[in-house]
Order: sequence, then C-alpha cells, then structure tokens
Amino acid sequence: MGDFNKYVIASDVDYFSQHPLSGPPPAASHLQDPLGEVDADWAGRWVAHRAISLGWTPERFADFERRPERPGRGQGAVARLSS
Repeated sequence: MGDFNKYVIASDVDYFSQHPLSGPPPAASHLQDPLGEVDADWAGRWVAHRAISLGWTPERFADFERRPERPGRGQGAVARLSS
C-alpha cells in the first residue's frame, strides 16, 4: 500500500477493534480474540476506498498534491493514495 499505509495506518491500527461499539466491551482476554485485531493492509484499503467514495480523484486534488509542505504537516513528501 505504500508509505501512507506503512507510517500512518499501520502505526495507529493497534488502537482499533472489530468489536461493534453497540455490543458489550471485549473481555480481558481480547489479546487472543481475532475480532480484537484489525489488519493494517485491510485498514489501508478501507481508507483508500472511502476516500474514493467521498470523491477523491487525482485530477481533483492535483493542485493540493503539488503544493509545498505547510508548517505542522511533518517532514518529507505528502502521502499519496495514488502511489
């Protein structure tokens, strides 16, 4: 999935669970519960699909992608879903 998935999604996916919020909280043994884990590759694909479903296109955001970094956005190139 690229750098966005590696550095953004994978670093934060540990804070998510597939347990529905409407149900009871998971038991203390959630570390051995497969629903207690979210796969980083799946999460990255979900984020990309959601961005596209909300209207992201390379043409629509080309100007944004070419802009130089703004303060507070970190160092390096802007993460791109199309890469």
